[in-house]
Amino acid sequence: MTVVTRVGIIGANPDRGWGSGVHRRAIELLPDFTLSAVCTTRRESAETAARRFDAAHAFVAPEKLVRCADVDVVAICVLAPHHHMLARMAIDAGKAVYCEWPLGTSMVQARELSAMAEDRGVASCSGLQMRALPAMRYARALIGSGAIGTVETVNAVMRRPGMPDRVPASMLAMVQRKYGTTTQTIHLAHVIDALRYICGPVATVQAEVVRHQSSVEISETGERIEKDTPDQVMAIGLLTNDAAYTLDVASLMGAGVGGMDLRISGGGGTLRIRTPADAIGSFATFELLLSRPGEGERRLSIPAEYDGGVVPLNQPPVDAYPGVPVPRETLIATASLYRTLVDASELDDPPDFAVGMELINLLDAVDQSAVTGRRAILV
Repeated sequence: MTVVTRVGIIGANPDRGWGSGVHRRAIELLPDFTLSAVCTTRRESAETAARRFDAAHAFVAPEKLVRCADVDVVAICVLAPHHHMLARMAIDAGKAVYCEWPLGTSMVQARELSAMAEDRGVASCSGLQMRALPAMRYARALIGSGAIGTVETVNAVMRRPGMPDRVPASMLAMVQRKYGTTTQTIHLAHVIDALRYICGPVATVQAEVVRHQSSVEISETGERIEKDTPDQVMAIGLLTNDAAYTLDVASLMGAGVGGMDLRISGGGGTLRIRTPADAIGSFATFELLLSRPGEGERRLSIPAEYDGGVVPLNQPPVDAYPGVPVPRETLIATASLYRTLVDASELDDPPDFAVGMELINLLDAVDQSAVTGRRAILV
């Protein structure tokens, strides 16, 4: 008899958002999962979402969703300041939790959630989708097999469009650090998590954090708001295997064509992981290119075993937000992370809350180094 895992999404706006745009679609594609409950802040939108997504339950109060007998997994897809409270609530109810990144807004919160999940024996997942992308999984396998010899240097660059001078109030979450969603906590976090997933843990970090834009105007009110979030983060250091790394992640108005380029070099060659289009992180289709001494760079095909097997090959991009499409690979990664809540062997080193806590500790070390000008030692 097949056991179906029932998911309740907190933050299932019927018209927009990562919860309904990506999570809901990934759940629909998983044969052993079903969307059983949704929760939004308004009764009308909750009922619309339940009807539109064929969920049995519609809630306005998240505490009712986490206590619902027809919910096995609670998916938290709301703004970062609410992650800690909602994840605590779900763990207290004995439910498995998929919490979108970041895992709270501080190390204290992340440490508490990690400890709670372990103490209660609750399965947990941090929304670090990049490590579940087929390209990243294959890259990890290639590096582990010695395809380029011993890793010596890792260089990562990400560019994305910066923030315009005039923004709607809905974008305040990217303007002020207190909301927990900055270039550093989101874009740098995903890049450095992919790096450590493929190449191993970070041992040391020395960083510079730059704010190129000092304020923005709120379009609805004309009010000028100080922008205290960084636009660019640069870091260097060593991995625990003594490989050197450099990172340069920036949100810049003059970025032009953006994207990500991660180069991993060893004695036997270089593996390059890049976005061929103007896309970033979990919004991207990555390609792998391998070069060896005396040979040109050649593109690698990703073996079917890293595909996940649930998303149709002809799956078109879907809108996570209106006008913001994500590719098939994003659905594969999200579906794979859901599967880890039932079977941790679905993914090498799945990003449970302990992994999320380690990443927040690393981001705190970046902050510490940028403030003090000193190298931070993690291990």
